[in-house]
Amino acid sequence: MGFEKKNRMRVKIQGPAFAVHVSRPAEVEHTRKDLPIIMMEQEIMEAINYPATLLYEAGFSSKRFSSRSWVIGITQPRCVAVLATATRVAHELGVRLRRFVVFQVRHDKKIGKNSAIKFMTAGILLREIKNDLLLRCYSVIILDEAHERSLNTGFLLWMLTRTNNIRQEVYKDQQKFYNLECTILRVEDFVSGKGCFPKPLLVIQVPTQQYYVTIHFSMRTDEVSFIGETYKITRK
Repeated sequence: MGFEKKNRMRVKIQGPAFAVHVSRPAEVEHTRKDLPIIMMEQEIMEAINYPATLLYEAGFSSKRFSSRSWVIGITQPRCVAVLATATRVAHELGVRLRRFVVFQVRHDKKIGKNSAIKFMTAGILLREIKNDLLLRCYSVIILDEAHERSLNTGFLLWMLTRTNNIRQEVYKDQQKFYNLECTILRVEDFVSGKGCFPKPLLVIQVPTQQYYVTIHFSMRTDEVSFIGETYKITRK
């Protein structure tokens, strides 16, 4: 059964509109104008304050708490992506890497007192959940590339939904909540799991363009150089 729009939660976000002003380099501002998600920036900002699970539909995923200024944790499926995205975010914010924006992989950890955004692999966050199920040091957890559904990402998503339910009970009087913000390619894969998300999801659709993939192959390939043969086929 397909995932229909009528099943997606549509609500009017309560509260005044607000924006976060960031001083970015001129070339970054110029590049950001061409991104489809920029048109949804205000809607996403306001939806973050809504006390329900939030799901972005486009290409990566995220989870968030709201309260004081804790650390924003962002997971990536591979170590190379951790360093690349951390470097890019630090550049766009106009700050030095390993101070305000930090990253942690298996054999490299640079985290300071002023750290606000932390990039890491899913395995790193799983080890942190082992020591602290509530993840008290985090205000936001973003699961990027969640649609890849690796073993670590799938298990981490399951654990975070439990953390979400526990935190909502523990911090009910303090109005602290946990939102799941996912930007993914197949929303129905996540929304269909009612055991993980007992309450309706707040879905924000970001318009994106998908491209068809054409497969080219040869009937016979010499075993001398597969790379060379691939190059020849690509040029045709």
